[in-house]
Amino acid sequence: MSAPPQDNANNANPPQPPGNLQLPAQLNNSIHSSLTSLPPFSQLIDPATAAPRWRLWINRLENYFCATRETDGAVRRSVMLLMGGDELQELFDSLPDTGDRSDFDAAVTALNRHFDPQLNSDYERFKLRQAQQTEVESMDMFYARLRKLVSSCTGLNQQEEIRAQIIQGCRSNALRKLILRQQGMSLDDILILARSHELSAVRADAMAAVRGQSMAAASSTRVVQVKEEQVDAVQTRPTTPRKLNPAKPSERACGSCGYEHRSNAGCPAKGQSCNRCGKPNHFAKMCRSRRNKPGEQKGRETNVRAVSKSAEEARDQATACGPVFEEDEDEDIFVISFTGGKPGRKRPPPMSDVYVNDTRVSVLIDTGASVNVMDETLYKKLVPAPPLMSTATKIYNYGGREPLPLKGIVEVAVSSGDRSADAKFYVVAGDRGTLLGCHTAEELELVFFARQIYDTQVERLLQEFSPLFEGLGRLKGKRIKLHIDHTVIPVALRHRRVPFHLRPVVEEELRSLEEQGVIEKVDGPTPWVSPLVIAPKPKQPGAIRLCVDMRLPNKAIKRERHITPTMDDIIADLNGAQWFSKLDLNAGYHQLELDPESRNITTFSTHVGLRRYKRLSFGVSSAAEVFQNAIRETLSGLPGVINLSDDILIYSKTREEHHRHLRSTLKRLMEAGLTLHKKKCAFYQNSVEFFGYVFSKDGLQVDPRKAEAIRQAAVPQNPTEVRSFLGMATYCGRFIPQLATMSEPLRRLTKGQHRWDWTPDAQQAFVDIKNALLDKATMAYFNPGRKTEVVVDASPVGLGAVLLQEQRHQEWVPVAYASRALSTVESRSD
Repeated sequence: MSAPPQDNANNANPPQPPGNLQLPAQLNNSIHSSLTSLPPFSQLIDPATAAPRWRLWINRLENYFCATRETDGAVRRSVMLLMGGDELQELFDSLPDTGDRSDFDAAVTALNRHFDPQLNSDYERFKLRQAQQTEVESMDMFYARLRKLVSSCTGLNQQEEIRAQIIQGCRSNALRKLILRQQGMSLDDILILARSHELSAVRADAMAAVRGQSMAAASSTRVVQVKEEQVDAVQTRPTTPRKLNPAKPSERACGSCGYEHRSNAGCPAKGQSCNRCGKPNHFAKMCRSRRNKPGEQKGRETNVRAVSKSAEEARDQATACGPVFEEDEDEDIFVISFTGGKPGRKRPPPMSDVYVNDTRVSVLIDTGASVNVMDETLYKKLVPAPPLMSTATKIYNYGGREPLPLKGIVEVAVSSGDRSADAKFYVVAGDRGTLLGCHTAEELELVFFARQIYDTQVERLLQEFSPLFEGLGRLKGKRIKLHIDHTVIPVALRHRRVPFHLRPVVEEELRSLEEQGVIEKVDGPTPWVSPLVIAPKPKQPGAIRLCVDMRLPNKAIKRERHITPTMDDIIADLNGAQWFSKLDLNAGYHQLELDPESRNITTFSTHVGLRRYKRLSFGVSSAAEVFQNAIRETLSGLPGVINLSDDILIYSKTREEHHRHLRSTLKRLMEAGLTLHKKKCAFYQNSVEFFGYVFSKDGLQVDPRKAEAIRQAAVPQNPTEVRSFLGMATYCGRFIPQLATMSEPLRRLTKGQHRWDWTPDAQQAFVDIKNALLDKATMAYFNPGRKTEVVVDASPVGLGAVLLQEQRHQEWVPVAYASRALSTVESRSD
């Protein structure tokens, strides 16, 4: 790459700064070398990051000018264009208002204007919200990355945003707990605490490594691997511990047979196969394999997982990531905490509420336990108390040596939802909590061992209906006709220029749509022409979505008024459902073919010519109703199926019924010529997310992602941001009691006659709404056959109501909350 211009072409030395000040030769050479290492600027490498990369590039060039004391505008401008390369030069020549050849500032301003609009503030905020501390990042490195991300976000309190993201995205859950325990910690305090925590962890790891080497050398412990599927696995222990006679000075216990002999030639295990792992030359009692052979538990007592000392302790264990092992000094003794899957994955404890002899109890479900256990405290609460029978059975903690202090065994009735079972519970002394074993949990349908069945059924369905997941489909036997008002005068809008760096991407997208039969080239007169709008895909950097500005053509398109099911309709249909599947149509609107007479109004201009849609497009005002009705008619007559736009929900009460419903739906879709997006489909689920809500057999919950978005919302800075926050909260309003009254201080700020003033009342309302969604309330499905109550309340600023229904055991549960704010006139009435 060429060096900056020099006054003397024959001078081989790097350029010197103007003026009397001369830089040392070594420093000047270094500065010149740094400039020649500055690569040309390319915006096509990654258009999504062009703006921040341009700022970095121009800042490096400014540093060079500052170091060399270069102030001449013509020289600075020439060096910038020379070092920028051919691509930057071509772009610069196409820009307006670049100034004369000596105006460096005007040239930079013109380039900034070109790149700055590409900085999408919403996308930059999204990147900030998704930032997580990586395994190789220290807290200082993570802090530096957050500062860089937040610098691209406008309208935010940068210090508060960084503080919140450190709490949410830090790698250490223990550090997060420390921060949350001390409310109101400043960003500086958090950074100090994080550095101290990291340093302590490094020192503790170093000490543990030294201890681990010593223990390995002594061969005093073993490590047990637990697979993700082996949740709370059962461990067995011999009734008689294995013992070896002390070895003589010249002899030692053999690691293959466990006996004492002088050489391998006399080892009785030589040539024998292990009954545990099948490998040769050792006995099963000396086997070091981590896998247990079937039948190994014969003649041994079964150990169950330890019962937590309290419910609070069980919840604390749930915060641990993955299996946690605590090694004892004695050989073959292991203690395992709650096994929640792979390291780094956070899962709640498997807790559930059941009724034991009509007494509500919170139990810990243990799929690795073969018995049920209750503590003495719960036994004394049972009314009437079941007879306590003695037992000779011994139950051990997982890996424990001492049996649990049993008081006896009782027979009780256990129920959950519509399921009930007679079960035996071992009563343990003290207050240890209640544990529900595998067999009883399966009888109550609290756990399902259907992984293999599920995988087989899904695999068979995917093979049988494989054409459903290939390419873009087309609904057979139906063409969409747009009803056009011919009294509206057609308009041909002028073309919107496509930025040079996006043209290759736009051309590729146009080519793809033409090959799929979505669009076609236009020949002949075109009364309607709309401009093309290019939108980036936030989740796919560098990818774009082509849209057409149909605002004027939509004035001539007559709407079709088809009925779309409401969320209340869906909730009523799902009452009693326990199995769910969700199907997603691939590029939904584009699977409906347009009538040839309706295509001209969709004509749009591109830099490679005019195109028009052959399929229904997203910008057409009547597209939503037309598409909803077309899919509804396609699925008409199928039981347990409902659709909202391109999402299809299949629901059933039993797995067998669900298999029939799902198969009939897939068959109908394939016969109609439609196709599905395989990655967005979900099959045989016990709960499913559908249009912002989570449906399960227990009822309705708000989508955790929407609740998290509200919880992470920054403090509003103006009335527009307050309206945005209230809009999100209103969408979740059926889960928030007294929302109208709670939000009144915020609604007051949106009224034009009030001056903007973020008062303590507004802050409290803001926090209360967030906290209301943290309860994760579950709304029951409405059942017309059950007793129903409506509880109403009123305040000077709003009305509130809750719909309650009686469930089993005379328990009243909420079905929905409702609230409405009073108008100014209504609030003045008595």
